[in-house]
Amino acid sequence: MPPWLLMAGDAGQTVRPTGFDWGPLNDLLARRAGAPGRFQLDAHLRCPSRIAEVVERASERYVDLEKNVRPTKQRRQDGGQHVDAHLVHVPVPDRLEAVELLERLDEADDVVVVSVRNDPPSWVPERLRDSVLTPAEAKGLEYQSVCLLDPGRLLSRLRSEEQEYMVDAELDQQARRTAIDHLRVTLSRATETLVCIDVDATDEERALSVALLGDAAPYSPEDLLDHFAQADASPEERVQARTSDARLLIDSAPGRAWQRARQAFRLLGDPDLPNGVSDRAVRLDARTTLLATAARLLVDGPPDGVRRHEVLHAAREAIFSEDWSPPAAPEPTAHRTGPGERPDTSERPDLERHRVFLRGHQEEQTLLELAAWSDDRSAPPFALLERAHTLDRQQQPGGDWLRPALLPAAQALREGLNAGAADPESAAWFAETEVEAWLRLTGYEGDAPAKSRLLRGKAFDTLLKAAASEHRPARRKRLEKAEALLATITPDLLRLGRLREAQERPEEAAAAYERAGAHKETLRVWRNAGDWERAVELAQGDIRADLDWLIELEGLIGRRPAQQNKRLRNGERDRLEKLLDTVQKRPPRKRSGKGE
Repeated sequence: MPPWLLMAGDAGQTVRPTGFDWGPLNDLLARRAGAPGRFQLDAHLRCPSRIAEVVERASERYVDLEKNVRPTKQRRQDGGQHVDAHLVHVPVPDRLEAVELLERLDEADDVVVVSVRNDPPSWVPERLRDSVLTPAEAKGLEYQSVCLLDPGRLLSRLRSEEQEYMVDAELDQQARRTAIDHLRVTLSRATETLVCIDVDATDEERALSVALLGDAAPYSPEDLLDHFAQADASPEERVQARTSDARLLIDSAPGRAWQRARQAFRLLGDPDLPNGVSDRAVRLDARTTLLATAARLLVDGPPDGVRRHEVLHAAREAIFSEDWSPPAAPEPTAHRTGPGERPDTSERPDLERHRVFLRGHQEEQTLLELAAWSDDRSAPPFALLERAHTLDRQQQPGGDWLRPALLPAAQALREGLNAGAADPESAAWFAETEVEAWLRLTGYEGDAPAKSRLLRGKAFDTLLKAAASEHRPARRKRLEKAEALLATITPDLLRLGRLREAQERPEEAAAAYERAGAHKETLRVWRNAGDWERAVELAQGDIRADLDWLIELEGLIGRRPAQQNKRLRNGERDRLEKLLDTVQKRPPRKRSGKGE
């Protein structure tokens, strides 16, 4: 049976203070006609879900009011899913430009401009004031596209009870309640596009508007006019125009490129809705363009008006916004082990989610390594290049966003590799990585394997030199790292010989030098080891004469009469000791030419 009296409304969307209270009316109805039934309307039939979320964020302002002033309990309302919402933020630096924007918006179809307060802002000229609706005029109506004027200024004033809402009047509790109601009324008029226009606003006011919208695309006034002028363009065409602009502008106008890349990504929407981009290639291209632009800004430094943390936040959001992996290939029919038995697929969704998360985590860590190295280019770029190589090797669709950003920093990256090879604390990196791939990531056009070998050789020399001045435990560890590094550049017999010398393995050191044809080094090893017989075979001139004499002396000592030591007199013994001292006495060291 239909009700004889139906009353419906949202207590949080009044446009003027009424003093109305449902309590007495409910009591009256209960006495005269019976207790009225209550039904909660939980769906926004007008607003898409993203606009409903904006209205919900505005409702959070009610918690700052005293309970007796707040509207009846506000329930979260889910938006409709008939179309996706476009959320746009437009900062306008001066009022003259804002007036020109209003004039051109007045000519656009299906667009309405609404003030969030009782009257249009003071900067709106008299001739245009009739084209700006107030909350009272807009209430009960709906429009495809709604532009709100100066919401940031209102939000800023709502933050403090001490600030004024109207001229010469304190923003008391009831006035604050009405201001929030006005805001909710104006926000909920849009059925597709909601725009916040902040004119001559402070950083705080702009930030408050952006926070209210949540995930708005940043537009310039010209972008906004173009958006409405191209109303017949498909979602794919809108996105492709912006990704193309971003790629073309990154060198000459990086700030504008960033703006267009963010617009493209925000316009993707839900692929399952009519005004969302369903073409997977276009979606991937928008993501890749945003990440590539973000990476380039991190390398070059953000331009004026763009903050580093904003770039990182937007890029990380793009990484985790959805599953960007290619669709999985259909799995072959599983073998059944018995009648009626089916394979267990309960773990597959979890494995798929883990794979998606892992890929996102890898991209995020690569982005953070890029930011860290860009912040301090004196640090070795090894971690960044290794992450970049891992990303490059996976060859995932949409994963090629980093390489173009590294090219402008190619020289600095290669200098970092050279410096790292000369640093004992980082030289060991060269033992465990594909240095050729690192070089290619920097755009190196020469012989990458040869250059890689040079860098590894330099790193080996650095480790060997550092080990020479260390105590035995640290020396042993350093030499182990050097040996692992040497394994990547074999055969290098000269360096192998030097390593075996440092490890006090003369037989192997001499063998390596001999195979390398390095006779001087082989001779030095045998002499240092006191192996006169092997050394004399390689010696010439005075050194050979010295070695022949030593061998002869050893032979003479070997022919010493038995028990001679017992028969020697003290004088004979003293003379023999002096003779041996003369043989063993080291020549004086050469003094440095520098004064003390």
